[in-house]
Amino acid sequence: MTKHFLGVADEGDDQGWHYLLGILAVLVYWLGFAGLIFLGLEAIFAQIFGPTEIGNFIASSATFLPVIVILFGVVTKLQHRSFQTLINADAAVNVPRVLLGFMVWFIQLVIFSGSDIWLNPQNYSFSFNLVHWFLLGPLAVILIPIQTSAEEFFFRGYLMQGLAMLTKHRLVLTLLTSIAFAVPHFGNPEMQRGVVWGALTYFVWGVFFATITLKDNGLELALGCHAANNLFATLVVNTPDSVIPTTALWTYLEAIDSRAGFVGLIIEATIFYCIFFGGIQRRGNPLE
Repeated sequence: MTKHFLGVADEGDDQGWHYLLGILAVLVYWLGFAGLIFLGLEAIFAQIFGPTEIGNFIASSATFLPVIVILFGVVTKLQHRSFQTLINADAAVNVPRVLLGFMVWFIQLVIFSGSDIWLNPQNYSFSFNLVHWFLLGPLAVILIPIQTSAEEFFFRGYLMQGLAMLTKHRLVLTLLTSIAFAVPHFGNPEMQRGVVWGALTYFVWGVFFATITLKDNGLELALGCHAANNLFATLVVNTPDSVIPTTALWTYLEAIDSRAGFVGLIIEATIFYCIFFGGIQRRGNPLE
């Protein structure tokens, strides 16, 4: 019988202080060392290649790898369970499910963004650079999933499963992990589009990822969807104020209206949810 994603918290040596130690270790790294690593790598790349967009992208993305290393160490060495239980309670990761989540979200972005480019071409600049893009492309395919997976492993995996030791109420877990996910993003340049709508947008992202994780009884869809979103922003359509400042195929000439971005997210998230949980695609959840 398939185990429940939140039930992992009751297995192994998952004592409360173990979770607290893991959370503190990640926070200490993120708040105290990630910035230093970024500056160090950025300086190294600048010395070798000069100040480049790709060097900054590599430096920024690389700062997420230690988060995965920390979580791997805590989960496997301290809590004595498989690292894969952060993704699926059965420790049997459904890779096709990750790819399916990726494809569905990516196709949505292609349809919505492509339609807007066709209807409002004056808002976009075709910024494709052959050499730049084919150098950036392979790096993005490798580094973006590291960045997005680190966030999913921590917020929807480790943190949610840890909080489940206190309560398994889904609404409470969704709200707490979504707030925790939103707060670190408040320093992103996109917040300049509008503080309130920007904060709500990041919070809704957290709610969406938490909801599909709990509904699907695993992290696979969130992993695929998150990676697809960031990869699309890196390679296909980017904005001048993006937290991922890369030269994509198209550049939106102005900052996206924060309210429009919020509404667009709600629409796309609803479509995604209906596709997977409206009777078309669904994986059984034993505790529903």
